[in-house]
Amino acid sequence: MKVHLFGSFAKHKQREDSDIDLYVEFDPNVSIGLEFVKIYLDLKELTGREVDLVTEKSISKYIKSRVEQEKILIYERKAA
Repeated sequence: MKVHLFGSFAKHKQREDSDIDLYVEFDPNVSIGLEFVKIYLDLKELTGREVDLVTEKSISKYIKSRVEQEKILIYERKAA
């Protein structure tokens, strides 16, 4: 799994009310299940902010190229 930051926080242009935009890449051989929801809830609680999680399957084709340009890898875990 890889987690990338994008959006206002990646560009250091966040405001007091900005959400945190994250692009999450899961290993295609691993079932995600409820892990996605747990990640969302944990991050929201830890940061005290709204969190926008997108994946390869859920990302809008209209923002995909922008995300690819802006993304900053902030976490990586190899599949076991």
